[in-house]
Amino acid sequence: MYLLDTHIISYWMRGDKSVIHRIKKHAPSDLSLSTITLAEIFYGIEKSPIKKKKGD
Repeated sequence: MYLLDTHIISYWMRGDKSVIHRIKKHAPSDLSLSTITLAEIFYGIEKSPIKKKKGD
């Protein structure tokens, strides 16, 4: 099992090809997130200026 941290999720969401390639090597059931990482991602999305522009 692989525990993905906030940085890896961020690179994946931005389309980093090397990260995507490494993630695709594993079955989804072999990948996990901690609740802390999930909270950091949600917090970052809420504070993102891009999100605010789309919601105007």
